[in-house]
Amino acid sequence: TDSPFVSMQRVPGTHLWSRTWQVPRTARGMYLLSWPQGPQPNPQAVWTLPGRDGITYELFTDPLSRLKYAGTLAPEFPDRNISAFEGAAAPKLTYLEPSPTAKRGKVLRRQMTSAAFAGARELSIYLPPGYQQRCSYPWLLAFDAEQFVSLLSIQTMLDNMIDRRVIPPTVAVLIHSGTTRLLDLPPNDRMQTFLRNELMPWTRANFGVSERNDEVAIAGFSHGGLAAMHAGLLNSDVIGNVIAQSGSFWWAPDLGAVNPAGPLPINANRLSADFARSPRLPLRIYMDVGTWEGHFQIASNRQLRDVLLAREYPVTYAEFEGPHDYVAWRATLPNALIATLGAHGQRDACAAGR
Repeated sequence: TDSPFVSMQRVPGTHLWSRTWQVPRTARGMYLLSWPQGPQPNPQAVWTLPGRDGITYELFTDPLSRLKYAGTLAPEFPDRNISAFEGAAAPKLTYLEPSPTAKRGKVLRRQMTSAAFAGARELSIYLPPGYQQRCSYPWLLAFDAEQFVSLLSIQTMLDNMIDRRVIPPTVAVLIHSGTTRLLDLPPNDRMQTFLRNELMPWTRANFGVSERNDEVAIAGFSHGGLAAMHAGLLNSDVIGNVIAQSGSFWWAPDLGAVNPAGPLPINANRLSADFARSPRLPLRIYMDVGTWEGHFQIASNRQLRDVLLAREYPVTYAEFEGPHDYVAWRATLPNALIATLGAHGQRDACAAGR
C-alpha cells in the first residue's frame, strides 16, 4: 500500500473494530496499532507519525501479537516492543537466535569528534570473538546503529555467522543517526567528508581493520541504503562492497513533490544516472527490496539494478515478500553479508597482519 495506515472496520452492533488481511505464506514484517494522539502524549506509544489528514497518530504494539521484537524505532522511543507477523513458509532466520555454543563478540559505545558535522558522533563498535587489535579484520560500516544493534540483532547475527564460518571474523562500525537522520543520509558532501577523512582513518587508528577496499563493506536500509550506495560510488578505492536494503533510490536533489503511485519522474533516481556516467568501479553490490514497498521503491531499485548489470558490476539482487521495515531487513541481512564480506572466503586476520 502507498499509505502507512490501513483502516479497521467496526463490527456491527459491537464496540469492536477489526481488519482481516490475507498475506502470502512467505511474508514477514512488523505492524502496529494506531489512533490519533490526545492532548498529552501516551507514554506507552512506540512511535508517532503524521497522517496525510493532518492528524498526528500514536502507534502501539498489539498486546495480542504472538511475535514481538524489542528495539528502537526512533531516538525518542528507545527499547520498545514491536509486534510482527510471519508466514508459515517465510525464510528461516538461520543466524538470529542466540547459540549456546557460539563464542560471543562484544559491542562498545564510542564517541568521536567530527569537524564535518561540527560536533560529536555516536558509534557502536562490534568486535568479533578473540579480537586482537594487532590483526587486520574485514569490516562493515553501517548507518542507523540504533536499529542495527536492537531490531536487526547485529551482534547475535555476526556471532553466529562467524562461528559457522560463512563470513570471516569481522569488525562492525555502526553510526548512530540520532534526530538528524533525514538531513545526514541523502547524498551530501558533509557525510562523504566524515566517512572518508574522519571515520575511516579513526577506525584504522583505533581498531585492527583491513585497508583493502574489497574487505570493507558499507550498509544501510531505506535512506541508509541510498547513503551507502553513494559512498561506494565516491569512495570505491577504500570501500569495495555496498549493501543497500530497500534503498531510497528514487531520490534526486531536484525531485520536488511527487505522486508515489505514479510513474517515476524523468529526473528521479539520480544515482542511476551517476553510475551510468561513471567508469566501472571496483564494487561488489547487494540490493534487495520488498514486494509490498510501493511503485517508487520497487521501480527505482530495479532501474538501478539494471544500470549496474549493464555496466557489468557483480550484483546480488533479491525481492522479498514483505514491507519496508526492520523485521524484513533483519531476515535478509545475512544474505547480504555472505554476498559481500563472505564472497572472499575465510582468512586468518592475524596472519594477515597490519
